[in-house]
Amino acid sequence: IITPVDAPFLQKELCRIANFVRWSARADGWVASDPDYSDIKALMSSVGQWPTLPVLTSITEVPVIANDGRIIDTPGHDEPTGVYFDPGQASFPKVPASPTRDDALRALGKLNELISGFPFVDGLSRSVALAEILTPFKRPFLRSAPMFLNTAPKMGSSKTLLATVASNIATGRPPASMSQQDNPEEENKRYL
Repeated sequence: IITPVDAPFLQKELCRIANFVRWSARADGWVASDPDYSDIKALMSSVGQWPTLPVLTSITEVPVIANDGRIIDTPGHDEPTGVYFDPGQASFPKVPASPTRDDALRALGKLNELISGFPFVDGLSRSVALAEILTPFKRPFLRSAPMFLNTAPKMGSSKTLLATVASNIATGRPPASMSQQDNPEEENKRYL
């Protein structure tokens, strides 16, 4: 999770990772001290001017494909892209550094096999399901990414199962779910 940092939090974290001292005339020497609040504010106002800190653009739980074609699959910070990869407990098979067309077709065949039992109405619906599965592996590099809603004309059409397959492939766990609200206004607030 990326969240803004306020001055009290930054002061606490700095105290946790460093020892601060100040000159004390009474003690005639250096004594332990908290960092000065005005220094914390100055540090916060210089965001972006810290050349030794890596730039963080996004956090991902899945290996991703950078715009230069590299697979970011080593846990930690990828300096050229600013992406931080943390797979948690999930493990992913290694992708060849230079996959061939045959490799891609074999992978597509495996994905098609995974979704072969779903009752898609046409090839376009199958393609959208494949996009739902593959989007997490490119999301950090997309200006915007689609939201996928699995719909069907009747209950029991495997909508939840399709979302679960996609989520398990990407994160190793089922997707978060929530029940629909009776009030349309309340339902709409959830998507903002």
